[in-house]
Amino acid sequence: MYNIGIVDDEKHARDTLKTMLARIAPDSKILFEAQSPAEAIEMIGKNDIDIVFLDIHLKNGNGFQILEMLPERKFHVIFVTAYNQYAIDAFRFAALHYILKPVSMNDLNESMQRVAGVRGQAAYQNEQISTLKGYYAEPEQKIKKICIPYGNEMLFLKLSDIIRLEASSNYTWFILANNKYLVSKTLKEYEDLLCKNGFIRIHQSHIINPEFMVKYQKSGGGEVVMTDNSTIPIARNRKNDFLRLIKL
Repeated sequence: MYNIGIVDDEKHARDTLKTMLARIAPDSKILFEAQSPAEAIEMIGKNDIDIVFLDIHLKNGNGFQILEMLPERKFHVIFVTAYNQYAIDAFRFAALHYILKPVSMNDLNESMQRVAGVRGQAAYQNEQISTLKGYYAEPEQKIKKICIPYGNEMLFLKLSDIIRLEASSNYTWFILANNKYLVSKTLKEYEDLLCKNGFIRIHQSHIINPEFMVKYQKSGGGEVVMTDNSTIPIARNRKNDFLRLIKL
């Protein structure tokens, strides 16, 4: 059972969400609905909330204003947003829960299950939300950090520190100069995000940061030596793209 708040300035969006929640989480209670940051802050202060469904873009402000006024929040935030590819990338880089409008039952159910998996750990979202806000404030800037789940923590890694990623079954190794982290997500989940920001997938099992390339060797079909002394093979079907990206 969860105590839930909904912050959205569109009545039909709130009504749709309430109807879906009644089916997915019938034991939960909708304790409040709000249309503006001021109204939301007041209602959160009056209620013991577990989850807030929050639209970032509100007519009288934005969702970040609410979160800035509640730095010690203990509730989970699930962002509900209209489609925007940059916004989606920002949420994924910050590893935050989000649902795209129009909301589907499957997406809502998945978000509720994710919250159930980290119940009682809402505080970890603070730095993630701060990172997300930075992405929104400077949409033309390249993303500089990625948030990854690591055990019971969320780690923030600078993209400029990541040498390469290596697949390990359904897991992914993030390899840096002095550390490496095993993350319980597939390499594919990081490919789109990182390859938009300068990384190159050169093999089914490898994504590299070309800033850490030491040399390209033509032998053996092509391979790359990295600063961590690893030698990474280049897949035949990725060789032309690799050579084009490094302008050879």
